[in-house]
Amino acid sequence: TGGGEALFPRTRRDIPEALFPGDLTVDRPERPHRHVAGRLFRRMGQAVGGASLSPALVFNHHSLPFDSVAQADSAIPEFLRICLRSQRLGYSVILVDESVDSQWFCVRLAGEYFWRDWYRKKRGSAEERDAIRVFLGIATRSFGINDVPEPCLFEVHVPGFQTAFSALRAAVGFEAPLVGFPTRSPWNASPVAVVIERLGADGVVDTRPGELVNLHSLDVFAIFEADFRKRKEDALKSGRDVLEQWGLLYPSLVLCDAAKGQLASWSHSPTVLEQVKESLSALERFSSEWKEGRVPAYSHEALRAAGLNHEVSGESETVRHNRRLQGCREFWLPCGSKEFFEDHVKLSGGFRIHMYADVNTRNLYIGHVGPHLPTD
Repeated sequence: TGGGEALFPRTRRDIPEALFPGDLTVDRPERPHRHVAGRLFRRMGQAVGGASLSPALVFNHHSLPFDSVAQADSAIPEFLRICLRSQRLGYSVILVDESVDSQWFCVRLAGEYFWRDWYRKKRGSAEERDAIRVFLGIATRSFGINDVPEPCLFEVHVPGFQTAFSALRAAVGFEAPLVGFPTRSPWNASPVAVVIERLGADGVVDTRPGELVNLHSLDVFAIFEADFRKRKEDALKSGRDVLEQWGLLYPSLVLCDAAKGQLASWSHSPTVLEQVKESLSALERFSSEWKEGRVPAYSHEALRAAGLNHEVSGESETVRHNRRLQGCREFWLPCGSKEFFEDHVKLSGGFRIHMYADVNTRNLYIGHVGPHLPTD
């Protein structure tokens, strides 16, 4: 089943080089940062083991080690992108079984190849700069058997395996997805079929089947992300709800002040609001991929490819050559400059979402969410 050393609590984006000297050796790792994890979960609302917990992932240490260093190196970029995209959904912490060591740099990836070895190999490469930043930005929190918030949960097994898996037990108890590597069966599938054993009040063990989401690839994550966003968006019933959840659901889109005011005072039909949410989701998908370099350029075709179902266009010649009408479509960016938000998504009832794409920063700004702007 492949165990390995566990992750290390991390909250800082930039780690001083002195923490990782070139001659780093770890025979009996010190644990100087446990207080960091405690502060982290107090900020999140409650320490592990309480009745509630902010969204977290459970690290599937059972999926390690790889059979070779080459396999590990090949899988790491995708794992890091899953971690980054999970953070954007609010899954800012990875929970790790304390029965394995708590040092992040001492996770054994393959044979005698550890995270620290990967870091040393990649840290000087300009091409790996983003990967290193994501790696150092991962925050983890260790948990023990008594921290899992379901005391009657006995064991969690995988059919065909004799071993009980502690990470799977935690995923059931915390109601959290697994995150790990697709090294071998059953860790290269999602969901993972499990058998859940709970101890009843009468002392009899109740056994039932279950399934666990296993974020082992970007394809699996895309399905998980779409379902997550759909559930969150379904709960948005007003423009103010959209505004309050903007950072979670649309983190790649920059909302300008004019549009903030429109959402805060939204009084239009629920049908239009649903179209606004659908369109914002598509724009978020495009913007996220654009920022990550997976989409080479901004275009209306790229927006449609990202799932935008409503018509998108620029302004007519009449508007573009009329200074007053053009001024109605100019909005302030957060940086203090004013731009012409020519491109717009056409919704029913004449409603529009006006946007501006900055090709230099790859930021997509939303300037207007409301009724059709003047055309004469």
